[in-house]
Amino acid sequence: MASSPLPSRTDASRPRPETGRHLFWLAVATVVAIRIGWSVASWDPGFSALFADDFDRVRLALLWEQDPYFLPPGPLLWVPLQSWVLGLTFLASGSLFSSNPMALAAIVNTGAVMGTGALAGWSAWLLFRSRWAALAAASVLVFSPWALVLSVSGLSEPLYFVTVAATVAAFVSWTASGTTVSLYAGSVAALLATTGRYEGWWLAAAWCLLTALTLWRRGKLTGWRLPALALPGIFPSIWLIAGQVRHDDPLYFSSIVSGTADRVALGPVATYYPSALAQAAPAILILSLVAVWMFRSHSLIRALAGLAGLHFALFYAGSLVTNGRGLVPERFMFAFAVALAPLIGGIVVLVRQRVPASAIRAGTFATLALAVGIVFVIRVGNNPQVEEWSPPEDLIGAARWIGDSYSGDSIALSTPPGQIQLFTSLLGDRVVAVPERSDSDVHTERAAIQDLTAGSSVGSWEVTGIGTEASPPPPCENCDDWYFTTEAGETIPLPASPFLPLRFGDNNPPAGAKATIWRTIDTSGSDVSGRVELRAINGHGVLTGRIRVQVAVDGAVIFDDDAGSENRWYAPSFDLPQGSGDSTIEVSLIAQPGIEQGWGWGRTLVLVRALTLEE
Repeated sequence: MASSPLPSRTDASRPRPETGRHLFWLAVATVVAIRIGWSVASWDPGFSALFADDFDRVRLALLWEQDPYFLPPGPLLWVPLQSWVLGLTFLASGSLFSSNPMALAAIVNTGAVMGTGALAGWSAWLLFRSRWAALAAASVLVFSPWALVLSVSGLSEPLYFVTVAATVAAFVSWTASGTTVSLYAGSVAALLATTGRYEGWWLAAAWCLLTALTLWRRGKLTGWRLPALALPGIFPSIWLIAGQVRHDDPLYFSSIVSGTADRVALGPVATYYPSALAQAAPAILILSLVAVWMFRSHSLIRALAGLAGLHFALFYAGSLVTNGRGLVPERFMFAFAVALAPLIGGIVVLVRQRVPASAIRAGTFATLALAVGIVFVIRVGNNPQVEEWSPPEDLIGAARWIGDSYSGDSIALSTPPGQIQLFTSLLGDRVVAVPERSDSDVHTERAAIQDLTAGSSVGSWEVTGIGTEASPPPPCENCDDWYFTTEAGETIPLPASPFLPLRFGDNNPPAGAKATIWRTIDTSGSDVSGRVELRAINGHGVLTGRIRVQVAVDGAVIFDDDAGSENRWYAPSFDLPQGSGDSTIEVSLIAQPGIEQGWGWGRTLVLVRALTLEE
């Protein structure tokens, strides 16, 4: 290439001058304010959890607060970085978040995502010596869909992302400067990555291999540098030894993950992770690959691409050997996008140097359209045989009802596979999981709407065995006198409940199928203003195009959205004039022409938690 936006090693300490410093810092402040504002505005109990693991992770952190530990008690399944960090913040905050620990998890995870963006921006600055390149890399990263969703969850990924970004930043810095500080900074960051997720073990291996190769080529693979290469292996060694001691199997965690993949039938292992990577962050993937190609002659770019590429290659090869496939893989595959995000800064450099200003806007829209198009073309999404990504709030309500209603010291709970984690997270050591049998103290099951009974149902969950007649949960506001009309046209009364459920009767509805829950509203006395609060479960912006959710009043649609859109509560409102007679409000699911048969999309669930009416 004729001109290079990258500094040579001789002038690495002299960044090229840029104008508009005050404008730059104003842009930084704006990005930070908008990003934190998004987390504050979007956080909501029940929405912010992707699935039951959120609650179990937070429970482990609460255990750490009560009794700090290095390795978690019980089965060695989850590495402990989040327990250490979140447990310490629980300890520091006292009782401030005792009634809502998920809120503190969201605060910590939002901070972690912002820290990840800052580290990615620093890496971009090291690569391109441009403040605007750094801001572009950080902004694209922190506003990526998975960074947004995970920042308000209770999962461990955001803290792991920080360690990945720190490893990358230190690796780029050391590759450019060769200093002892950056070498050991990368070693410590890689060590911390091994405590965040098992994928971090492969990152540590890739870092060690490439660092050792570079030192060997420079003739410096000697002396005090060798401990830096050994440091990232400390925690994995301790974990494997502990697995042998506790479970007679150093790879106990791997057997659990492989068993889950076999039980849930997650699909072909060969395509599982590559497709998840493509869907996790298509824009970052495309832009970073373009940057690698355009700047392929530069050693720092090749080094970073080599680290990310070797990390994925080792991880992918390991998954083929062990059959390890985690649920909702896009959430942790986003870590590879974190590693590649600094390269996006190169696109900014190219645009500023080579593209006429008039073409920048068109190129931006074209890139975004391509990224969105790839998501819809791939259409992989989460395998539909897996339970909903977010624990339905009716299931959370059922668990709390059991805890409030059952007076025994322990509860023998029979529940569908995959749900016991949520019950143990909310009810603690009182829960004892037992096989599916009729003599359990408590039995829960997700029932067809037609089979729900008054007094023992919470949304779509039927709870029996705790004396439901004596203490039924109170129904939500104006949640009586509703009816359910199936896609086949059958109409039945819907039991009053803390949540009203809506789901197709058939797991594989044909295109055009429509299921509805509805009730009438009397307007004979006066004008009526109202709103209905509802949420579709199967949505984080990925599972779109199959089913729509509509709310209509007397046939006029007041709410229309894709069931795969952002998973949160909505409250469309309406006004009814006096004397218009009985009006009807309908909440409907409508299968779209693009729905695939055999994928179980009919299990998509809508919950109504209130119908507020004011005269």
